[in-house]
Amino acid sequence: MSSVSIVLGDSLEEILVKAEVNKTVINKDDLLRLNLQITGNFKIQPEIIMPKLDGFKVVSTSQASEFSLSNNKFSNLTSLTYFLVPAKTGELLIPEIKVKYKNKEYSTQPIKITVEGGVKESPTEDVPVVIPESEDEVLL
Repeated sequence: MSSVSIVLGDSLEEILVKAEVNKTVINKDDLLRLNLQITGNFKIQPEIIMPKLDGFKVVSTSQASEFSLSNNKFSNLTSLTYFLVPAKTGELLIPEIKVKYKNKEYSTQPIKITVEGGVKESPTEDVPVVIPESEDEVLL
């Protein structure tokens, strides 16, 4: 399984934004998983600005949040998962995803996805049809 991760933020920032996909080359019939994770010491949920995903159809989404307090330090993890199906073949782009928190904006980098053709079928061959000349002749 290949993945692409884009991580933005550093130890001075209050949050860290990470976007990743489970594959960068998929078949037109495949399901693509896009994960967005936001971690940090935020107490108010950041605003997530999800772009339009041209070339993809969103078939399912889920969201989970974890909160913890350790040594008087608060931390939060918000995870969003999008399951996508490509609508066409070729080079598609998942645009940057923006997250706003405390008048700051964080963005992931765009992720390029290559979508190849559908299920490969074996080529059909012309098979000659033989019509028996008599009822006693059996063809296999």
